[in-house]
Amino acid sequence: MSAYLLRRVLIALSTLLGITVITFGVLHLAPGEPTLTAGEGERPADAETVQALRQRYGLDRPLSAQYLEWVGRVARLDFGRSFVDHRPVRERILDRTVLLNLASLLVIVSVAVPLGALAAARRDSAADRLGGPVLYVLYSLPAFWVALILQGSLAVGLGLFPLAGLQSEGAAAWSAPWRWLDAAWHLALPTFCLSYGSLAFYARFSRANLLEALSSDFVQSARSRGIGEGRLLWRHALANAWIPFLTLTGLLLPTLVSGSVIIERIFAWPGLGSLLFDSLFTRDYPTILGLTCLSAVLVLAGMLAADLLYLVADPRLRRPGVRE
Repeated sequence: MSAYLLRRVLIALSTLLGITVITFGVLHLAPGEPTLTAGEGERPADAETVQALRQRYGLDRPLSAQYLEWVGRVARLDFGRSFVDHRPVRERILDRTVLLNLASLLVIVSVAVPLGALAAARRDSAADRLGGPVLYVLYSLPAFWVALILQGSLAVGLGLFPLAGLQSEGAAAWSAPWRWLDAAWHLALPTFCLSYGSLAFYARFSRANLLEALSSDFVQSARSRGIGEGRLLWRHALANAWIPFLTLTGLLLPTLVSGSVIIERIFAWPGLGSLLFDSLFTRDYPTILGLTCLSAVLVLAGMLAADLLYLVADPRLRRPGVRE
């Protein structure tokens, strides 16, 4: 197991290095650069200003030198300073919250698996036949449209939820339980809008994998020995259906971060997705690279965690001589 883990870590590190090389090269070779906006959204007046900004940002040096310097800083967890407000990129990232993304991840995993399991256990029932089209409709609805409809009806029309923001005015002075309730109140609509599409997909995915596991030979053999359907589903089929599900779950959080831009914009939520969008718009290279590096680390960490969970879910992989 130690050799397996070491091999996976080395693969992840080499993949991360490749991602940084490609991202750095594509970003710097793309048309336009920060000197065209000067961090204020206005084009510099003359060539001298452009040259001064290029020297200030270090853009006048060869790409290889810029990349090596950046990698050296990243190794010390220093992502440089933003070209827009000159704050450290690490501070800009830490100022943003991933609460929306984590809440959506929790909702998707905790709801999708039970829904898929119930649909598999009651295959071809009325609930299963009705649940499939409902989930497909949810998956097909545009998130921005649903967000605007919910804002107009539940927030503006009925006043059941706040329209936007992270907390109510004056909530900082409240006691901790009331602040948590207020945060959950503000979190409800954006979490639903960010998670319902993935929830529908994961529910159908888990249903399909459970049905495949229930039709496998070892489950049929266990059924012939008189084991109940409930135990077959939760103790035998689900243990095997988890294996492909773990791979997708490991990639879900970075996907939620990159896919939350529109929802964060609509609900004025201070997340990483909106920060990435703003940084792309202003060509803020250090912030873009920092967020890309963070996203890559999350993806690779999720894949590594999925690989390790494979060892727990599938004992065959722990046997000597069995290749992953």
